[in-house]
Amino acid sequence: MTSARMLRGTLALVVTMTLAACGGGGGGGDGGSSPPPNPPAPNPPATQRTIGGSITGLNGSGLVLQNNAGDNLAVTTNGSFTFANSIAEGSAYSVSVLNQPSTPEQTCVVSNGGGTVGGANVTTVAIACSTDTFTVSANVTGLTGVGLFVTNGRDRVRFNTNGSTTFDTRVASGSRYNVLIDTEPTEPAQRCTVANGNGLITDANVTVEVACRDTAPTFAYALNQGDGTLASYAIEAGSGQLHPRFVAKTGATPAQVVTYRPANGNQFSYVSNQDTDNVSGFELDPRSGVLTEISGSPFASGGDRPATLTLHPTRPFLYALNEDGASIAAYPVSADTGVLTPLGPVTTGAAPRAFAIDASGRFAYVAASGSSELYTYAIDQTTGALSEVSNSRVSIGTSFGGLTLDRDGHFAYSFDPAGGSIRVFALDVNTGAPTQINGSPFAAGSNVALLAVHPNGRLLFTRRGTPAQDTANGIGVFAIDVTTGALSEIAGSPFDVDANPIAAKFDSRGRNLYVGHVLTGGTPEYSVRAYSVSPFTSALTPFTHGPFEASAAPVSLDVDASERFLYVANDQSNQVTAYKIDIGDGTLTRLETSPNNTGFKPVAIATAEDRTPVTLSSKFVYTTDPAGSIRSFTIAEDGTLNPGATPSIGATAPLGITLDPRGRFAYVADPGANAIRIYAVGSTGALTATADGPVNTGGNPQYVAIEPSGRFAYVSIPSTSTIVRYTIDAATGNLTSPAPKTVTGDVQDLAITPNGKWLIATPAGGTAVRSYPIVASTGALGTEVSLDIGNPISSLAFDASGRFAYITSPAADPADAELFQYEINSQTGALTQLGSTSYGGIGVPTGVAVDPKGMFVFTADSSGDSVSVFSITGSGTLAYRNSTPAGTNPIAITTDYTGDFVRVTTSSGELITFHLDREFRTLTPIDTETGVGAIAEPATIVTSSHAE
Repeated sequence: MTSARMLRGTLALVVTMTLAACGGGGGGGDGGSSPPPNPPAPNPPATQRTIGGSITGLNGSGLVLQNNAGDNLAVTTNGSFTFANSIAEGSAYSVSVLNQPSTPEQTCVVSNGGGTVGGANVTTVAIACSTDTFTVSANVTGLTGVGLFVTNGRDRVRFNTNGSTTFDTRVASGSRYNVLIDTEPTEPAQRCTVANGNGLITDANVTVEVACRDTAPTFAYALNQGDGTLASYAIEAGSGQLHPRFVAKTGATPAQVVTYRPANGNQFSYVSNQDTDNVSGFELDPRSGVLTEISGSPFASGGDRPATLTLHPTRPFLYALNEDGASIAAYPVSADTGVLTPLGPVTTGAAPRAFAIDASGRFAYVAASGSSELYTYAIDQTTGALSEVSNSRVSIGTSFGGLTLDRDGHFAYSFDPAGGSIRVFALDVNTGAPTQINGSPFAAGSNVALLAVHPNGRLLFTRRGTPAQDTANGIGVFAIDVTTGALSEIAGSPFDVDANPIAAKFDSRGRNLYVGHVLTGGTPEYSVRAYSVSPFTSALTPFTHGPFEASAAPVSLDVDASERFLYVANDQSNQVTAYKIDIGDGTLTRLETSPNNTGFKPVAIATAEDRTPVTLSSKFVYTTDPAGSIRSFTIAEDGTLNPGATPSIGATAPLGITLDPRGRFAYVADPGANAIRIYAVGSTGALTATADGPVNTGGNPQYVAIEPSGRFAYVSIPSTSTIVRYTIDAATGNLTSPAPKTVTGDVQDLAITPNGKWLIATPAGGTAVRSYPIVASTGALGTEVSLDIGNPISSLAFDASGRFAYITSPAADPADAELFQYEINSQTGALTQLGSTSYGGIGVPTGVAVDPKGMFVFTADSSGDSVSVFSITGSGTLAYRNSTPAGTNPIAITTDYTGDFVRVTTSSGELITFHLDREFRTLTPIDTETGVGAIAEPATIVTSSHAE
């Protein structure tokens, strides 16, 4: 029952609901219907949410993000970001990188970049950017030696063969690479150069080209501050001996010389002249050593006392620091002509003392001791112009002891002697501005000053001592942290505390360090000291056999390309000293023929190199016959002579003959015509009279002397008791602008010291030797210095160094004939007798010649019909060795440029050639030419000199 009732109730309910759904029941009509229901409410709009997140590591520019392949968002900085368009809850989002950043190249990676939007803004998208890295490789060609090491930052790679090697450390885009030669190869010695070794990594791997070539020492150049000269010396292959070549005139008080070698093979040297406020420029002939002044030289510096010269590392720009002018002169350099174009001086701080350019070549730094500040300049890469970087000046301490940059251009080091410290500055890669690093300044000992930077760029060597050079405190060694720039003094530093180094030079591998040592307190002490540098600890160990004797005072040093010889400029003794380096233990042995005298107060010495050694030779011999002829001969390889063409000069009486320093023109004194005849020297040695000759002298010329720069000629005219100075036209050889100087008594033979500073005149048969200083700028002769030797004078010759003079003196009685030896005072020109050698039964000495290597003196002994050989001692005195028959009545004598052959002319018309045996000190005749004329004067034979 209960169930049936319940079922019926349920059915009734269903019926009722159905009817209601149909609009009602019963009869039709409105009155009986229900009102319509309300429409359903619309769904509420979806909530909108933003999409964003954060970015880290962004350094480049141009990053663009996308959401859902649209809604682009450009981002420039790290931090949070939000897309402009929001999306509804429940919708999908997908963040991606549309454009990766560049400058530097970077890769940005998206994390949490996709999903469905929930009930809050999305802030969890993470963009992590990292700078792309690329490889740097070095490709070596031309390598035949061993031991080549190449570096890039911390990486160091050894090359045993040609080929390419990649450095271990990849370099980030936007960072700089700086590939350098760390150690040059040896066995054979080679020089390797890096092309485009410094630059900015962009979006590709880099391969740097390293080209190696064999090298040999060719020339040495000495800059002489006291007399304003630049002297060149040919380096004899094998022995390292210096052979004087040319002397060029600079401005007053030259301070520094630099050499520019553009890719076209030209070579130009520039000299800063402090007291004439300009820069001299010279073109260098790399095979002959000729120094030719550049058109327009000297070039104005626009300031006072230009001292420091700096060449841009990669571009043709030269900079001169005007120490008293508080300015920098900038010059673009012509690679074709060497001409400097002044841009006008740029003002810097007071008393600028150092100028340095970073490895990139984009920034320059000046240490101004007057304002105690470091100045930073941006370098225009097109013009070379300098512009100071804003707000970049920093203090460098109260005194100045040097400035240097690290090899990669990341850090600057400034030395403060008064503070006994070294300040270190990090250099901003974009602006160049310096910022002092943590821990700076670093303690470095009293009166610290920069001495040298190791070739590996990771060690600084310092001098400790007082500026007065009267105390010694040794050599400090500091290691550079190449990442932070911080300095740490190595164990055992300072080394050799008895040393007071004033100049230093490493060999190319940094294995040996050579320093000039000077102590002036009490008894002056001068030496060259040598040290080995430990490759493991960087400690210095003095060589067992040192210190090594040095002249006063060793102020500049250079190791030649073969690393077998060390050359030292001695500014107080006015000499250049050469030492042989023992390749086993580094011991120094002074060459037998060293030192060489140079100009007054040499302050710098530098050596040059080329693929092959320079060949020294004599090619031509010329003699004059007062009866009216000139004879020419070419020299065969064995020293024998071949007669050449003889110019026709007419019925006159040629006497003395001289070649200009470059061997392009011959000058013949012709007293019979009261003229100087000028001849161009052809490639075969043939003489051709020039259009400008002969030059009338108004008297009876006897001899022509040409000073070593080739700018001025001097003619002796005994009939008027004058010496006439002429200016030489470099192009035509013509003699112009005669300027006579009246001298005391008779004058016949003339000789000029190898440094071009003194002209020495001797009379015909008189007893007085007269010296005249040569004014460097004009060639004018100064006040006479006279010495009466008390004996008649026949001839005079200098040794190659110009330190010693040798005078032959015949006498009425042959037993009284003598050969005098004198030392020349390089500052006063005065002669101091060292000794004399009596000829006794040898004969009467007429002509005299000196071995170019400085080992022997040779005399032509007229009445003895012989030629005599003397050895030169270290003090310049002579020791008789032997005499050899030399025809009948030998008069004139000369040697060739190598010193292997001696030639003598006789009054019977013979020209005899002898070969010199250096070991046994003897002469052997190898050739006799006849018919050269009845020569009666010593100054009638000349031999050319060539280096090529």
